[in-house]
Amino acid sequence: MAKADFNVQGGRIFYKGELIEAGIAVQDGKIIKVAKSASLPTAGETVNAKGLVILPGVIDVHVHVRDMSQKTKEDWTTASHAAAAGGITTILAMPNTSPPITTARALKQYKTIARKKSVVDYGVFIGATETNTRELTTSESCGIKLAMGSTTGNLLVEKTEKMRSILETSVKAGKTVVVHAEDEEMIKKRFLALKKRGREPPPKIHSVIRDPEAARIAVSRAIRLSKQTNAKIHIAHVSTRGELIEIVNAKKDGLLVSCEVTPHHLFLSEKDYDAKSHKLKVNPPLRSRSDVSAAWGALLEGIIDCVATDHAPHVLEDKEQDYWSSPSGLPGLETMLPLMLDSVNKSMLSLAHVADLVCTNPAKIFRLKNKGKIMEGFDADLTFVDLKREWKIRGDEFKTRCGWTPFEGRIVSGKPVKTMIRGAIVFEDGDVVGGRGREVQFK
Repeated sequence: MAKADFNVQGGRIFYKGELIEAGIAVQDGKIIKVAKSASLPTAGETVNAKGLVILPGVIDVHVHVRDMSQKTKEDWTTASHAAAAGGITTILAMPNTSPPITTARALKQYKTIARKKSVVDYGVFIGATETNTRELTTSESCGIKLAMGSTTGNLLVEKTEKMRSILETSVKAGKTVVVHAEDEEMIKKRFLALKKRGREPPPKIHSVIRDPEAARIAVSRAIRLSKQTNAKIHIAHVSTRGELIEIVNAKKDGLLVSCEVTPHHLFLSEKDYDAKSHKLKVNPPLRSRSDVSAAWGALLEGIIDCVATDHAPHVLEDKEQDYWSSPSGLPGLETMLPLMLDSVNKSMLSLAHVADLVCTNPAKIFRLKNKGKIMEGFDADLTFVDLKREWKIRGDEFKTRCGWTPFEGRIVSGKPVKTMIRGAIVFEDGDVVGGRGREVQFK
């Protein structure tokens, strides 16, 4: 038997759908064996995981890293440090940066920044516009982002025929299209009507301007176009019952449709505006408790494929402005996994389901090579968690540059304590200790 570089021993490993008492042998950044300790190969050293649960490296498929002209909000260094501290080993970055990533050249430049700064593995989406269809065929992106409704940045495609062309191009390029599904015409009409009133509205007005129907209509249109073009689409940040009904029907029809939900749409609702005001402004907005219940129901039934943060950091000074000036977006890299682990401890979800939602399914949807499972031949991406550790969420202790969280003060049970990427420990005992991220590869 070949000698391993090191063995991980003493913990419980999530392997083939269940927790087992076993160890992991790692050589050259790859898992070479999963077995009882006595059956592992000899190794140069041992990583002690006593008392911990070891999950496959967590994958976040929806991250706004910022950088470039928005370094005061976040950059690849701080975002990747936050990811590692949150137990996340791979992030897929969105293209509505400043300037936006809408060309092959811009994509290459942005990934050069990531290669120099990131401690976690990464991929980058290219953004669709009404004029850049040819650029979308680049083989260097992890997918295509289509914004049907206006959001942070200036990526927006309003015309149905342009959307169809983008989806047709995605099929030729073999790319998944991530859809921000909100109806721009409805949003714009309501926003302008409100603006004419000339007074400061309450924070919850954001959930009225971007109401559930604006989301449902856009999802319905995206699914219809997917059916016409045979394009693979992924509906981002699903937040309403109406969207879920559309998605259920699409899946029943065998369409190539997947979807995600964010932690803030699972653990927050419109009621939270009262205490936290414009800090909770986000696109799509927080929803009613009825919609939150629908999201949980869909999660438990397997309708929702994965959980993603939609990490979109802004400094508090910007978020605490009036409604018109406050930007949309919430940080989430360091709270996603703890919130999901807390749900396991509260018997709201099984650990196996959480592993599917944040490890296995994200890798499957975006065809990430050697990611998402603890398995021989896969990258040694491992997230070590103390499932029973109780702690209070505090934004000023986080690695993200924005330094705050919408979950401030919440007490949760379950915490990532060590993060390993391709056999290298990058986060341990509260600190980032090294690591160099690589671009993901595809199957």
